Amino acid sequence: MSDWRRLHDEGVALAGSGDLDGAVGAFEAALAAVDGEPVAVRASVLVSLAALVEHRGELDRAVELAGEAIGLARDGGEPLTLVNACALRAQALLRGGRAEEGFADLDLGLTVDDEPVTVVLHVVRTGLLMATGRLDEAEESAIRSVELAHAHAPEHLPHAYTNLALIAEAVGDDEHAARCRLLAENPDAPRPVGQRWRQVVELNARAAELAGAGDPRAASAVFDEAYRATLVPDNEMDDVEALVCRAAVTGNRAALAAGVGDLDEALRLGTETIELARQVESRVGDRYGTAADRVTALAARASYLRQRSRTDEALADLDEAVATTRDEAVVASLRTARAGVLAGGGRFEEGLAEATAALDLAGEHAPHLVPYAHVALADLADATGDTAASAEHLTVARMLLAATGDTNAEATTLLSLARLSYLDSEFDAADAHYDDAEDLFTRLGNTTQLVTCLHGRAAIAVHRGRPADALTMLDRVLDALGTDPPPLAAIATGQVRGAALEALGRFAQARAEYLAARDLSDRAGLWHVALGLDWWRADSLTRWAHAAANPDPDTAPDPDAVSASASASASADDLRRQALDVALPAALAAEALRRRFSPGPLRERWVALAAAPATRSALTAITASGDLALTAAYLDHLAATVSLDGPARPALGEVASLPRPPDTTFGPPPRVRVDPAVRGPLDDWIDLAERRYGFAVRSAEVVRSW
Repeated sequence: MSDWRRLHDEGVALAGSGDLDGAVGAFEAALAAVDGEPVAVRASVLVSLAALVEHRGELDRAVELAGEAIGLARDGGEPLTLVNACALRAQALLRGGRAEEGFADLDLGLTVDDEPVTVVLHVVRTGLLMATGRLDEAEESAIRSVELAHAHAPEHLPHAYTNLALIAEAVGDDEHAARCRLLAENPDAPRPVGQRWRQVVELNARAAELAGAGDPRAASAVFDEAYRATLVPDNEMDDVEALVCRAAVTGNRAALAAGVGDLDEALRLGTETIELARQVESRVGDRYGTAADRVTALAARASYLRQRSRTDEALADLDEAVATTRDEAVVASLRTARAGVLAGGGRFEEGLAEATAALDLAGEHAPHLVPYAHVALADLADATGDTAASAEHLTVARMLLAATGDTNAEATTLLSLARLSYLDSEFDAADAHYDDAEDLFTRLGNTTQLVTCLHGRAAIAVHRGRPADALTMLDRVLDALGTDPPPLAAIATGQVRGAALEALGRFAQARAEYLAARDLSDRAGLWHVALGLDWWRADSLTRWAHAAANPDPDTAPDPDAVSASASASASADDLRRQALDVALPAALAAEALRRRFSPGPLRERWVALAAAPATRSALTAITASGDLALTAAYLDHLAATVSLDGPARPALGEVASLPRPPDTTFGPPPRVRVDPAVRGPLDDWIDLAERRYGFAVRSAEVVRSW
């Protein structure tokens, strides 16, 4: 190894250990030892020595040494050494109060056509521009240096972001300055948009504050102003930060639309947000943290789709979101949302598995999300008939939400508790929950959920003997829901209207409400809701039949019902037949749906608490029909055991080792007949149920009744 190389390496080592004086001595000795070496060697040693003396504050000497290096590197064709020497002398001139002189050195260095090498020149140039008061140019230079450093030289990012922070402080933008300083400490974090877009960022934040304060109209106006500001001319379409800002504004506009009940607009804006995020990612990757924004937008759109009962589309959005994020806390939130979507779509077993997994994830990675997992578990328990377990989960969730300060979620939990109290005929408790929920929603300005409270109070009014008041309330609910309400909201409203009309003796109008709700549940793919409506409608027809056969002389007759006593009996018989036509297929289907559940508590809950009302309705309708043979056949049907699907048993000689037990699944039970060769009274009803609901109720196998 040559003497100059040995001495240079020694200087580098001493500088690295903090011995600057020793390092300077070593570099000076190396410089004395380069005689006879190529000029490029002397130039590189001069740069090393100049860097150290500049660091020690010997600025005039640093300028002199770097100047000699510039001359040698320029003449010797050493671009890297030339760039470093130019940057060093410009930096020394800046520190010495001679910033204007430094621009010539930077211009010379920038003649080198090598972006990775020239990053340092842009960083130093930013400092010169700041020192000479040219802040607009300084910001452009700082942004350029950040972009180049991200692309080619990440070691310069802390300095580049520090320059951006200093510029922001100089113009009084302390918030932006704080973000830039965080990026200086963690350069891999998502970067903010440039100064050009600060007004859009501020407008977006102000609009969000207005929305949070319960002023959606003012918020919408400010969001619109922010959105318009992102619509750049065609010749500026390459400005990706315009898309970043537009996506942020559009996502908030979608949430605002959903908050005022305009789901169609929320879906349109949510889709625009996702597409904008994808455009940004396709052009610059995740430079601005757009992947996380896309995850948020996908989760939001899934919630809008869920309200529209578009289960498969909502699940697709959530699956994409889960596949995108690596944050376990976010995954816990997404899986909680998935559980809710699955429950809403009648996929209870999958929903239970998802909610349980979400609760475990939240407990481990994000305790603040635990109450939301409890809400999902409560919804699943309620949907499968376990109101006691649902109330327990909701009570836990409410306490946790109150402690964490999520007022909107706490109020929504109160709505669910009110509903459970109503179902248990605890109307005073339900009213108290609605009072508390209304107070919270009023403070939040959440008019959409205030409509839900009004709907619940209407249901209570029916059971307290005030059906006319209930109808008045429901008219207000329908006005608030608009012409295209979410399916579940429309179905629930129709169901309560039907009950109120029944209580007034207006059975035909009640039937029309139930039929409209049933049709909507079919179109929305809500099979579990449709089944519930069927047994509810069958019970209504049975009550109507009783009223037709036993008219109350003190009650005004339903104008759509029969009024002549001569035809009353015939009408009652017809209504009983209609009740049977609805109730028995619904009960057969509800009982058969046990096969959608694996053996265990969830399946038993479905059979005992969810299918049981349909079975009771069917028995009531059969009894009212007076058909004893059908009654006996249905009881035999209920008593039939399930059958198991599985592979054929192998012959003993074929078994070389013990195989893994097959996954056991329940198949349709056999049909039950007194004479297996002769169709019984229930066979036509089973066929009807299978046609009406689209799945097998019983297998082709037939067994003899006992």
